[in-house]
Amino acid sequence: MLGKIGQILLIIAACCIFSIINFGSYTKGGIPSLNQAIASIVFLFLLLIYGFWMGRKKDVFFLKFSSIYWGIGLFLIILSYSTSAESIGIPAVILYAGPVYGINYFLKFPTDSGLVFLSIIISYVIGLAGFSIGRLLKKSIHHHIL
Repeated sequence: MLGKIGQILLIIAACCIFSIINFGSYTKGGIPSLNQAIASIVFLFLLLIYGFWMGRKKDVFFLKFSSIYWGIGLFLIILSYSTSAESIGIPAVILYAGPVYGINYFLKFPTDSGLVFLSIIISYVIGLAGFSIGRLLKKSIHHHIL
């Protein structure tokens, strides 16, 4: 089983790996390739499955960490846009928005702050949805057994 540190490292590592896959497109502001779109969908699917697994385990640390992690990302992006601080914005975009930049293959969203905010929100919501589904199914199965 993953401890709290293991969960933190797993999410950060996944974000870094998938951000590297999408790196070429989002640094140039271009439309992602189909491979990058698939990578972003895989990332979101993994978040969904991981959230589901944590929900089945009733691991509320996932909820806390996910809220803090994606909340920090949103805060850093807002801070970097409002202060024009590239030293904050570039790492934040790489870590928080980069993993799902490939979805822009389908959305054709302008590559500006809106896409960055959308990426963070989508990632957060997908993780929460997985957690909620896991919890609901665990309760449903437990309820039917009793």
